[in-house]
Amino acid sequence: MNIFELAAERERQMEKLYLELAEKTKHIGIKKIMMMLAKEEAKHTRVVEGMKKKISDTEQATLMIDAKNILLDIKKQKDTLNVYTDQAELYRKVRDSEKESEELYLSEAAKTTNPELKKALLAFAEEEAGHYRLMDEIVDFVEKPEKWVEDAEFSNLDRY
Repeated sequence: MNIFELAAERERQMEKLYLELAEKTKHIGIKKIMMMLAKEEAKHTRVVEGMKKKISDTEQATLMIDAKNILLDIKKQKDTLNVYTDQAELYRKVRDSEKESEELYLSEAAKTTNPELKKALLAFAEEEAGHYRLMDEIVDFVEKPEKWVEDAEFSNLDRY
């Protein structure tokens, strides 16, 4: 399996995970974020497949800004999440899978001598790092919603 096939398969798996999480959550805001992440992963799959055919996608993602705004709205409304322990654990697993994807792309970028491929792999790694940060914020949000926005660590989403 080459890097393109591996990356496309990984992105499809992450899309499926986000869709499953969207289906399991009862909270409309979190569901919306999971659906946005699923769409991002589907886009990544198309880009990877396009790269394999030498087609590039230059669309800029607004995912992190949109997700941050949804979470801020949830916090302002003092909405309850009703997240079960197993659901929070799923968020952690998805978050960790995003970190694994980032590390895979960084590793493959370090191995390649093709500058175009290296640039694309580093861009994918950066996207996955952003997804990791978002999922980390969601984990924090569901585990301690009363502290989430006031916490100094909240600046994680602005770096995307």
